[in-house]
Amino acid sequence: MFRPEGLIELGGLHGLKAGDIMNKIFIFHPYTADQQFDAFKIYENIFEHHQPRMIVIDGIGDFFRLVAKKKSIIYNRIKALEGFILKLKYTAARDNIYVILLNNTVKKFDSETFLPEFDEIIGSYVETKILLQKVDLMTWSAKVIIGGRTELTQFSLTTYGAGDII
Repeated sequence: MFRPEGLIELGGLHGLKAGDIMNKIFIFHPYTADQQFDAFKIYENIFEHHQPRMIVIDGIGDFFRLVAKKKSIIYNRIKALEGFILKLKYTAARDNIYVILLNNTVKKFDSETFLPEFDEIIGSYVETKILLQKVDLMTWSAKVIIGGRTELTQFSLTTYGAGDII
């Protein structure tokens, strides 16, 4: 789940108010495939007034969770996801903004046939991936993949809260 507290704290060090930062971030959590495309309607309505610099889609895979075992439904959802990600990529290029997709639900799938298809869609359209893994109670590792290059790092939760990792 996206938590902006860390961004607000960093902005405060540079004299920015919480409202100034939050008005530049559009956060959307789609619960169903239909709601994915509602994000664009809402975004277009607020773009003229706030001109956000970043879109955060929190929980991109959540709408798969309830239908994960029904393969015909999965196929339709995968096609919907592909269209959604293509539209996000177009919107990001058109408006010169950053897009962050958060997905912590892929690990919940039992079906091995779903993961390669999902990875192929994400791999085709998403340029930078960050894979987080818990090492122990207070330490996380992050694997950052940009193109074919991979960087590894570790960080402690004594410095950052779990919600600040993202």
